[in-house]
Amino acid sequence: ISFFLQKFWTFGDQSREFIHRQILLFSLTALAGLAFNTGLVYALVEFFHQHYLLAQLFSGVLIAIMNFFVYQNLIFRRRL
Repeated sequence: ISFFLQKFWTFGDQSREFIHRQILLFSLTALAGLAFNTGLVYALVEFFHQHYLLAQLFSGVLIAIMNFFVYQNLIFRRRL
């Protein structure tokens, strides 16, 4: 559901030509975000002694920003 909302609503990409490639890249981006989130929260809690909720908030905001730019410039970019 997240993929289709991002594709059709957020970025207004109505094409279906590259949808299989987009789904693959979207899934890989989600998995990379999960791995990055896990590592960053672990590092912030264990090494920098931050509260786990603060670490999760910081990580979540950072990943949301990174994902937006990946979606906009790589996955759902407008093709000429």
